[in-house]
Amino acid sequence: MLKRLCIQNFVLIESLTVDFEKGFNVLTGETGAGKTALLDAIALILGMRADHSLIRAGAARARVEATFEVENEKALSSLLNEAALFWESGEPLTIVRELSLSGKNRAFINGQTTTLPLLQRVGSHLIALFSQHSHQTLRETSYHRHLLDLFGDLKTEVAHFQDKWDEERTLAQEILSAKEAMQRRDHELSYSSHVIEEIKEAALKEGEEESLFEEYSRLSHLSEIIETLSALQQELFEAQDSLLSRLSFWNHRLSALVSVDSRVETLLSDLSQAALHLSEASFELSSHLSGCESDPLRKEQLEKRLSSIDRIKKKYGKSLKEIEERREAAEETVCSYSTLEERLRSLEVQEENLKKEMQTRAQELTEKRRAAAHRLAPFVSEALSTLNMPDNLFTIELTPLERTSQGEEEVSFFLKANQGEGAASVAASISGGELARLMLAITTLLAEKNQTETLLFDEIDANIGGETAAKIGMRLKDLGKSRQVICVTHFPQVAKFADAHFCVQKKSAEGRTLASAAKLKKREKEKELQRMLGGEFAYVES
Repeated sequence: MLKRLCIQNFVLIESLTVDFEKGFNVLTGETGAGKTALLDAIALILGMRADHSLIRAGAARARVEATFEVENEKALSSLLNEAALFWESGEPLTIVRELSLSGKNRAFINGQTTTLPLLQRVGSHLIALFSQHSHQTLRETSYHRHLLDLFGDLKTEVAHFQDKWDEERTLAQEILSAKEAMQRRDHELSYSSHVIEEIKEAALKEGEEESLFEEYSRLSHLSEIIETLSALQQELFEAQDSLLSRLSFWNHRLSALVSVDSRVETLLSDLSQAALHLSEASFELSSHLSGCESDPLRKEQLEKRLSSIDRIKKKYGKSLKEIEERREAAEETVCSYSTLEERLRSLEVQEENLKKEMQTRAQELTEKRRAAAHRLAPFVSEALSTLNMPDNLFTIELTPLERTSQGEEEVSFFLKANQGEGAASVAASISGGELARLMLAITTLLAEKNQTETLLFDEIDANIGGETAAKIGMRLKDLGKSRQVICVTHFPQVAKFADAHFCVQKKSAEGRTLASAAKLKKREKEKELQRMLGGEFAYVES
């Protein structure tokens, strides 16, 4: 239940704290006194999107804080745990909304930052809001079905039916995709097989292209290589004997100095190595030149192989890895198409079985809804009788429709308000006052089905007369025995049944308008009821 509501710098409210109580709470006050501001503050707590216009003029920020005592903790605890928000079971739950002119609006649950979507989900577990216009939802037959399912405890059955409906839609899409693939199969198989064969025939090897290109470059520049190496060979041949002779001479001279200067030994070793390297270079040069023979056939082979590799790379990938991945993808395509026909048959068998299951589930759901309708209709008629409609007849019709995710029928409410009249469609024909009473009758009937601990009614008694208002007050009083009820009303006939009566007022001070709310004591409550009653008489006399 909503235990405390604290508001700062919000619309006309500078600072206000309201401590609500168990049972039936009533908010009254002159039109424009600030009741709407209180309701907007609660709506913020429930996740309503914020508007900077709600910040009190002259203030930089507004703040709304609500404290709840939660009895039905299981679902809420699960939701908060899923969102990784800490809440100790049995402890109060606090929600805060902060609005700032800078645009940095924030929301908190027990001091932990949260998002509006999560706040809306949490709020749905804490307060159910019924505005003076919420009964207009009864104009929608989809809401009739929702109410019937709620009364019949069909939430689980409907959820399972929706899951199977989604499964059937998904399966149908898979079958369609498989059939479209069957139409492409011959072309895809032919192309993929060609890819596999072409890549396999190419038989590419890691590093092969670089090696072949190096060989091709050598053959392409063979004449230049032979010319250069031959000139070098000739020069070495002419100088080698003289150079080796001089190195041998100096080697002999240096050897004689080793005994008197050990450092000469290093120089002697270098000269010996130079003579050796010169001999080896001369031999390598001769060997290399002897192998430099023109081979036009080999060059042509290299050209063809390099061209083949280039063609494969252009078609299937820049690297051997990419080409292999392309081949593997083609092999997977061939494999998938080879089993496609069998898979399509399997999907069609699944679809046939699912259709049979859906037909059974749809029939069962229809039967349960029909049974729930037979039980609900007399209960609603009885509740309407207590709301000054003694001769009413409420009926529920189930009209067969093409199957949707919600079943195979449209649920429609009909109401005969008075004797001698025909039944009128609730969705299309009944008056606003009748609609309001019907909404209240159904709401109170389904209170035990609704796990929300606080029910907030914003002038739900609009469009009705004083005698009916008194009966609505009694109904809300009874409803307050099992739920916390908060009701905004202009009817003294409703307000007099309140367990806790709060009066919202506004006053002007120093050129500013301030709204306030206070719980009324017995004598104050009598005075407020007299004001409300007098206002009603004044309206009648005019």
